[in-house]
Amino acid sequence: MKLPKKFLLENIGNQIFRREAILQALQNKNFEKAISFANDGIKQDAKDKPGLVKEWINWLLKIALAQNDTPKIVRHARFLFTDNFSREQNYYQLLKNNVAADKWNDFLEEIITEIETRNRWNDLHLLANIFIAEQWWNRLMKLVQQNVSLPIIDQYENHLAKDYAPELAQLYEVCIIEYLKQNVSRSHYQTACKYLRRMIKLGEKERVKFLIENFKNQYSQRKALLEELDKV
Repeated sequence: MKLPKKFLLENIGNQIFRREAILQALQNKNFEKAISFANDGIKQDAKDKPGLVKEWINWLLKIALAQNDTPKIVRHARFLFTDNFSREQNYYQLLKNNVAADKWNDFLEEIITEIETRNRWNDLHLLANIFIAEQWWNRLMKLVQQNVSLPIIDQYENHLAKDYAPELAQLYEVCIIEYLKQNVSRSHYQTACKYLRRMIKLGEKERVKFLIENFKNQYSQRKALLEELDKV
Protein backbone atom coordinates (compact mmCIF):
# COMPACT_ATOMS: atom_id res chain seq x y z
CA MET A 1 0.00 0.00 0.00
CA LYS A 2 1.35 3.39 -0.98
CA LEU A 3 1.65 5.61 2.07
CA PRO A 4 0.26 9.18 1.86
CA LYS A 5 2.88 11.83 1.14
CA LYS A 6 1.74 13.93 4.12
CA PHE A 7 2.24 10.98 6.49
CA LEU A 8 5.69 10.27 5.06
CA LEU A 9 6.82 13.87 5.45
CA GLU A 10 5.53 14.02 9.03
CA ASN A 11 7.53 10.88 9.88
CA ILE A 12 10.57 11.37 7.63
CA GLY A 13 12.93 10.99 10.60
CA ASN A 14 12.08 7.28 10.65
CA GLN A 15 14.35 5.34 8.29
CA ILE A 16 11.49 3.17 7.02
CA PHE A 17 9.44 6.17 5.97
CA ARG A 18 12.48 8.02 4.60
CA ARG A 19 13.14 5.05 2.29
CA GLU A 20 9.54 5.13 1.11
CA ALA A 21 9.63 8.90 0.59
CA ILE A 22 12.80 8.63 -1.51
CA LEU A 23 11.34 5.77 -3.51
CA GLN A 24 8.11 7.63 -4.25
CA ALA A 25 9.99 10.78 -5.28
CA LEU A 26 12.27 8.71 -7.52
CA GLN A 27 9.35 6.90 -9.14
CA ASN A 28 7.67 10.26 -9.78
CA LYS A 29 10.93 11.59 -11.26
CA ASN A 30 11.02 14.27 -8.60
CA PHE A 31 14.78 13.92 -8.44
CA GLU A 32 15.54 17.08 -6.45
CA LYS A 33 13.14 16.03 -3.71
CA ALA A 34 14.59 12.51 -3.64
CA ILE A 35 18.11 13.94 -3.38
CA SER A 36 17.00 16.24 -0.57
CA PHE A 37 15.49 13.36 1.41
CA ALA A 38 18.66 11.29 0.99
CA ASN A 39 20.99 14.16 1.93
CA ASP A 40 18.91 14.94 5.01
CA GLY A 41 19.22 11.27 5.98
CA ILE A 42 23.00 11.51 5.67
CA LYS A 43 23.06 14.56 7.96
CA GLN A 44 20.70 12.95 10.47
CA ASP A 45 22.62 9.66 10.73
CA ALA A 46 26.21 10.84 10.19
CA LYS A 47 27.14 10.67 13.86
CA ASP A 48 25.59 7.44 15.09
CA LYS A 49 24.48 5.29 12.14
CA PRO A 50 27.22 4.93 9.48
CA GLY A 51 25.46 1.94 7.94
CA LEU A 52 22.41 4.04 7.21
CA VAL A 53 24.59 6.81 5.79
CA LYS A 54 25.86 4.32 3.21
CA GLU A 55 22.31 3.35 2.41
CA TRP A 56 21.35 6.99 1.75
CA ILE A 57 24.42 7.35 -0.49
CA ASN A 58 23.27 4.23 -2.30
CA TRP A 59 19.97 5.98 -2.90
CA LEU A 60 21.87 9.00 -4.27
CA LEU A 61 23.56 6.59 -6.66
CA LYS A 62 20.18 5.23 -7.79
CA ILE A 63 18.99 8.76 -8.41
CA ALA A 64 22.17 9.60 -10.36
CA LEU A 65 21.65 6.49 -12.48
CA ALA A 66 18.06 7.54 -13.18
CA GLN A 67 19.33 10.97 -14.24
CA ASN A 68 22.25 9.50 -16.20
CA ASP A 69 24.52 11.87 -14.25
CA THR A 70 27.95 10.33 -14.88
CA PRO A 71 30.03 12.45 -12.45
CA LYS A 72 27.67 11.67 -9.58
CA ILE A 73 27.48 8.00 -10.55
CA VAL A 74 31.27 7.81 -10.34
CA ARG A 75 31.44 9.77 -7.09
CA HIS A 76 28.85 7.69 -5.26
CA ALA A 77 29.92 4.34 -6.71
CA ARG A 78 33.54 5.04 -5.81
CA PHE A 79 32.62 5.81 -2.21
CA LEU A 80 30.49 2.67 -1.87
CA PHE A 81 33.06 0.45 -3.57
CA THR A 82 36.04 1.64 -1.53
CA ASP A 83 33.95 1.39 1.63
CA ASN A 84 33.20 -2.24 0.70
CA PHE A 85 29.45 -1.64 0.82
CA SER A 86 27.69 -4.70 -0.60
CA ARG A 87 24.13 -4.14 -1.66
CA GLU A 88 22.24 -4.40 -4.93
CA GLN A 89 24.88 -2.95 -7.23
CA ASN A 90 28.20 -4.09 -8.67
CA TYR A 91 29.94 -0.82 -7.86
CA TYR A 92 33.20 -1.84 -9.50
CA GLN A 93 31.46 -2.53 -12.80
CA LEU A 94 29.50 0.70 -12.52
CA LEU A 95 32.78 2.56 -12.19
CA LYS A 96 34.31 0.75 -15.12
CA ASN A 97 31.23 1.51 -17.24
CA ASN A 98 31.28 5.21 -16.39
CA VAL A 99 34.97 6.13 -16.35
CA ALA A 100 36.49 6.77 -19.78
CA ALA A 101 38.60 3.81 -20.94
CA ASP A 102 41.70 5.96 -21.44
CA LYS A 103 41.44 7.24 -17.86
CA TRP A 104 40.53 3.95 -16.21
CA ASN A 105 44.01 2.77 -15.18
CA ASP A 106 44.93 6.10 -13.59
CA PHE A 107 41.56 6.23 -11.84
CA LEU A 108 42.02 2.70 -10.55
CA GLU A 109 45.55 3.37 -9.31
CA GLU A 110 44.15 6.29 -7.29
CA ILE A 111 41.65 3.92 -5.67
CA ILE A 112 44.37 1.34 -4.97
CA THR A 113 46.57 3.99 -3.35
CA GLU A 114 43.64 5.19 -1.24
CA ILE A 115 42.94 1.65 -0.02
CA GLU A 116 46.62 0.89 0.64
CA THR A 117 47.14 4.01 2.76
CA ARG A 118 44.44 3.15 5.28
CA ASN A 119 44.26 0.17 7.63
CA ARG A 120 40.86 -1.51 7.46
CA TRP A 121 40.39 -5.18 8.17
CA ASN A 122 38.84 -6.09 4.82
CA ASP A 123 41.04 -4.01 2.52
CA LEU A 124 43.18 -7.01 1.59
CA HIS A 125 40.19 -8.68 -0.04
CA LEU A 126 39.07 -5.44 -1.67
CA LEU A 127 42.49 -5.08 -3.30
CA ALA A 128 42.51 -8.75 -4.25
CA ASN A 129 39.14 -8.37 -5.96
CA ILE A 130 40.51 -5.47 -8.02
CA PHE A 131 43.54 -7.49 -9.09
CA ILE A 132 41.32 -10.44 -9.98
CA ALA A 133 38.92 -8.26 -11.98
CA GLU A 134 41.85 -6.78 -13.93
CA GLN A 135 43.66 -10.15 -14.10
CA TRP A 136 46.74 -8.61 -12.53
CA TRP A 137 48.04 -11.93 -11.26
CA ASN A 138 51.53 -10.67 -10.37
CA ARG A 139 50.04 -8.06 -8.07
CA LEU A 140 47.67 -10.58 -6.54
CA MET A 141 50.58 -12.94 -5.87
CA LYS A 142 52.56 -10.15 -4.24
CA LEU A 143 49.55 -9.28 -2.07
CA VAL A 144 49.25 -12.89 -0.92
CA GLN A 145 52.97 -13.04 -0.15
CA GLN A 146 52.71 -9.87 1.93
CA ASN A 147 49.73 -11.18 3.90
CA VAL A 148 50.53 -14.86 3.93
CA SER A 149 48.44 -17.32 5.93
CA LEU A 150 46.90 -20.68 5.13
CA PRO A 151 43.38 -19.25 4.61
CA ILE A 152 44.69 -16.44 2.38
CA ILE A 153 46.70 -18.81 0.18
CA ASP A 154 43.70 -21.13 0.03
CA GLN A 155 41.31 -18.33 -0.95
CA TYR A 156 43.35 -17.10 -3.92
CA GLU A 157 45.11 -20.28 -5.00
CA ASN A 158 42.68 -21.01 -7.84
CA HIS A 159 43.51 -17.66 -9.45
CA LEU A 160 47.27 -18.11 -9.10
CA ALA A 161 47.97 -21.82 -9.47
CA LYS A 162 48.43 -21.67 -13.24
CA ASP A 163 51.33 -19.21 -13.10
CA TYR A 164 52.62 -19.49 -9.54
CA ALA A 165 52.28 -23.14 -8.45
CA PRO A 166 55.84 -23.49 -7.04
CA GLU A 167 55.57 -20.19 -5.16
CA LEU A 168 52.20 -21.15 -3.67
CA ALA A 169 53.52 -24.54 -2.59
CA GLN A 170 56.46 -22.86 -0.88
CA LEU A 171 54.11 -20.52 0.97
CA TYR A 172 51.97 -23.47 2.02
CA GLU A 173 55.07 -25.26 3.32
CA VAL A 174 56.22 -22.34 5.46
CA CYS A 175 52.72 -21.86 6.89
CA ILE A 176 52.14 -25.57 7.57
CA ILE A 177 55.42 -25.83 9.47
CA GLU A 178 54.49 -22.85 11.63
CA TYR A 179 50.91 -24.09 12.02
CA LEU A 180 52.03 -27.44 13.45
CA LYS A 181 54.37 -25.69 15.86
CA GLN A 182 51.50 -23.72 17.32
CA ASN A 183 48.53 -26.13 17.17
CA VAL A 184 48.05 -29.49 18.86
CA SER A 185 44.77 -31.31 18.17
CA ARG A 186 43.46 -33.77 15.63
CA SER A 187 41.32 -31.12 13.92
CA HIS A 188 44.40 -28.96 13.46
CA TYR A 189 46.34 -31.93 12.11
CA GLN A 190 43.55 -32.58 9.63
CA THR A 191 43.77 -28.96 8.52
CA ALA A 192 47.53 -29.22 8.03
CA CYS A 193 47.10 -32.40 6.01
CA LYS A 194 44.46 -30.77 3.86
CA TYR A 195 47.04 -28.19 2.83
CA LEU A 196 49.67 -30.86 2.28
CA ARG A 197 47.27 -32.36 -0.26
CA ARG A 198 46.96 -28.93 -1.85
CA MET A 199 50.73 -28.89 -2.25
CA ILE A 200 50.53 -32.25 -4.03
CA LYS A 201 47.94 -30.81 -6.44
CA LEU A 202 50.35 -27.97 -7.11
CA GLY A 203 52.90 -30.52 -8.31
CA GLU A 204 54.99 -30.90 -5.14
CA LYS A 205 54.41 -34.58 -4.30
CA GLU A 206 58.05 -35.30 -3.55
CA ARG A 207 58.35 -32.22 -1.40
CA VAL A 208 55.30 -33.32 0.59
CA LYS A 209 56.82 -36.78 1.12
CA PHE A 210 59.94 -35.11 2.50
CA LEU A 211 57.87 -32.88 4.79
CA ILE A 212 55.82 -35.81 6.07
CA GLU A 213 58.98 -37.71 7.00
CA ASN A 214 60.31 -34.66 8.81
CA PHE A 215 57.04 -34.19 10.68
CA LYS A 216 56.99 -37.85 11.71
CA ASN A 217 60.49 -37.51 13.11
CA GLN A 218 59.89 -34.14 14.75
CA TYR A 219 56.49 -34.99 16.25
CA SER A 220 56.90 -38.71 16.87
CA GLN A 221 54.93 -38.42 20.15
CA ARG A 222 51.85 -36.96 18.44
CA LYS A 223 49.95 -40.13 17.65
CA ALA A 224 46.97 -38.36 16.10
CA LEU A 225 49.26 -36.38 13.80
CA LEU A 226 51.03 -39.53 12.64
CA GLU A 227 47.69 -41.12 11.86
CA GLU A 228 46.57 -38.12 9.81
CA LEU A 229 49.87 -37.90 7.96
CA ASP A 230 49.48 -41.55 6.91
CA LYS A 231 46.25 -40.57 5.15
CA VAL A 232 47.85 -37.90 2.93
